[in-house]
Amino acid sequence: MKSTILSLIATVTLMTMQSTAAAQESNPFINMSVEALAETWLSRNCGVDDEPLLEIAVTSNGTALQPAFLSAWREGPPEALQRENREAASTRFERNRTALQDPESLGLSTENLERAKSQTEDAYVSRAVENFDIAYRSQALRGLYFAGGAEGRQILEQASVDTGSPFSDAARLVLERDDQQ
Repeated sequence: MKSTILSLIATVTLMTMQSTAAAQESNPFINMSVEALAETWLSRNCGVDDEPLLEIAVTSNGTALQPAFLSAWREGPPEALQRENREAASTRFERNRTALQDPESLGLSTENLERAKSQTEDAYVSRAVENFDIAYRSQALRGLYFAGGAEGRQILEQASVDTGSPFSDAARLVLERDDQQ
């Protein structure tokens, strides 16, 4: 009986090691440089199809990624990304403004149409830049979770209880995921 159990444990362990090795071989993120992996992680949106593979790569490079995620959390997106986002938002605003020239095709209520027409480019772009900053820093928080480490965990716990912070919900969701595992 004891040898059967040991044999079963050995078989399950071998199968797990083989499937882990196969998953890592088919993981396009696993051999990325730390810098490229951090950049890829921070620029991703949640819910993409290959997100689990990216999480595996981030987890396996945890301590090497912590400085990048801590920096992203504290400082937000680099100026070049902010500038790109600002320019893209300005372009979207202009496209929206052009679309408002033919309001019937949009199917907006009179109230929503007037609200859209009254919005300034500065307000639109500012909100887009702010949303981008929040998304980038939220992704950094998620990265801190997958990278592990006491400092990242402390930041997550602090952010999760700061009800005035736009990051509290994201931090709470990450910590809830940890509690479920």
